Amino acid sequence: MQTNINQANIMVIDDRPANLNYLVDILAAQGYKVRVFPDGELALQSAERNPPDLILLDIDMPKLNGFEVCVMLKAHTVLKNIPVIFISALIDSSDKIRAFNCGGVDFISKPFEPEEVKLRIKTHLTLTRTDILETEIRRRLRIEKQYYAQLDNFSDAIIHVDQQGNIVYCNPVTEQYFGYPASEMINKKIELLVPSALHQAHVRHRHNYLTQPTTRRMSEHRTILARKKDGQTFPVNINLSNLYSDKGLLISAEIKDISEQQKLKSDLAQQQQFIDDALGKIGDGIMITNSDGNILMTNPAIQTMLGYRSDELEGKQTSFIFNNETEYFNIQNQLNDTHATQQHISLICHLIRIDRTTLPAEIIVVPVVDNQGQNNGHFHIVRDISERVRMEQENKNLVQQLIQAQKMEALGQLTGGIAHDFNNILASMMGFTELLIDIAKDELEPDQHNVGSRFSDYLHEIQKSGERAQTLIAQMLTFSRQGNNNSLQAFDVRILLNEAIKMLRPVLPSSIKIQAHAADNISQVMADPVQLHQLLMNICINARDAMAGKGSITIDLRNTTIVNSTCTSCHQKISGHYLDLNIRDTGPGIDNKLITRLFEPFFTTKQVGKGTGMGLAMVHGITHRHNGHILVESEATQGSVFHILLPYIPDQETPPKNQSELEETQSVLAPE
Repeated sequence: MQTNINQANIMVIDDRPANLNYLVDILAAQGYKVRVFPDGELALQSAERNPPDLILLDIDMPKLNGFEVCVMLKAHTVLKNIPVIFISALIDSSDKIRAFNCGGVDFISKPFEPEEVKLRIKTHLTLTRTDILETEIRRRLRIEKQYYAQLDNFSDAIIHVDQQGNIVYCNPVTEQYFGYPASEMINKKIELLVPSALHQAHVRHRHNYLTQPTTRRMSEHRTILARKKDGQTFPVNINLSNLYSDKGLLISAEIKDISEQQKLKSDLAQQQQFIDDALGKIGDGIMITNSDGNILMTNPAIQTMLGYRSDELEGKQTSFIFNNETEYFNIQNQLNDTHATQQHISLICHLIRIDRTTLPAEIIVVPVVDNQGQNNGHFHIVRDISERVRMEQENKNLVQQLIQAQKMEALGQLTGGIAHDFNNILASMMGFTELLIDIAKDELEPDQHNVGSRFSDYLHEIQKSGERAQTLIAQMLTFSRQGNNNSLQAFDVRILLNEAIKMLRPVLPSSIKIQAHAADNISQVMADPVQLHQLLMNICINARDAMAGKGSITIDLRNTTIVNSTCTSCHQKISGHYLDLNIRDTGPGIDNKLITRLFEPFFTTKQVGKGTGMGLAMVHGITHRHNGHILVESEATQGSVFHILLPYIPDQETPPKNQSELEETQSVLAPE
């Protein structure tokens, strides 16, 4: 209904146009909005779409008469409260009674006076408006009663304050919080409940709030203190909102005592700090995940291990830190298998750091179970076992080195012993052979069957075989490192290259090229030139045989520094400064499975009768007699490189013995 009665919406229903026009003139002059309908059915349809504030209804009409229309209006849920004034030429008292029985509020007889119509319409609009207001007041009083009944049972303190700061309502919890009875708080300033030191500030805040009264939370970023009757203070959360009442604007404050929350928060903070301190001091990595495998928390140790910050780990699936999917699924399968028994699992796996390097780790996974026995996640203990793996590998290498050293030492002792004994026998055989040759020259005369000549030839063949046996024995003695190092002297290896290449060129086919290079400022070494010559010749002859008569041999000489490598022949760890004499060939390369056996005596890949297997064994013996080591590099179809590493004499210049030797060496070392 319109608040202003003069702007009310009035519907007129009459089948006579003259009556309609007359009523429109009267009502429009009063400022009413008038809608006219000659038919009750059309009027009902319009009223449903836009209900009027009052209806003037004629009785005698075709189709539906006024009584029927009124009955239908009062039966309608939305339209039933609209006042209906019958206006009719029927003046029989029974018609008037029927009109009131149908739900009409008044009856105007035709002909009528305009003033009568105006006054009756105004009266009924006023009465209707009064009824509506009274209904609304009763409704609001009922709601207010229900509202305050709810506030009385509210678990937090509720205080209503007027614009002057006076308390006009407080619920029972307020009395419990502050220790005041309601009678001592009502009509008192709200500052009664604020610590004395904060009174002035609170008054300013209250005035500021009234300039823009909106719902807000007053303790989002700071602790607010309230004051009890005995002067004690306690922390509170306050929510402010606005209420509009017959007393004007009220400020409603919802106050919650958070003393227990603050204590719990402080206790939790202390516990969290204790846990953080404990986890921070643990050397092993700690990772806690939920039942879905998402990381909830990590400690500094695992962050350091993997190189991630905590925020880069937390919230992600554990799978992303595993280098191997198989290892991750292995853990998941074991967790599923042990879920029912709630046992922990322990295994070795490889994690991936932020720089994409791998970290060997031992992981112990313990299920986190609640009071109902439900698995809520897992507690992971991650231990970096890089050092353990390194030590195990180093121990394994040391064992291999010891085995190799013992094997080579045993072979050396065996070879040396055999060589000495065999050399004694061979010396006797060679002596008697030479005596027989001398006798044959003097005593045997040529005969027709050339017996004497053949006898002499046979003796010479025996002598040659003996000489070859002596050479082999010399190689065996060299491998076994018999003798002492008294023959070692400061030596410039560049001169060795000069002599070696001169001797190699005649024994190499023309299809094999050989060239040598020597860096400047080559250091001298303590060496036996003859043995180094044998060493170089043996390696080059082996390269020649491997290349089957076609390819190239390159000899390089330079100073080098070795860091944490392993000798190919003795398997010892080597580091330090060395003279590197390296011989590179373009042969087929050496199988990795054979490299570890290259330097064993009598081991050869050549056909029977093509080699003794002592060539590289002698290289091993000579190199280690010079306190050196050997590194072998080889790839299939890429050839091989033998690095002979000899410790050089530090801080010593290495000029050749004389200028002519230097010039000759440089000419020989120049590539062909």
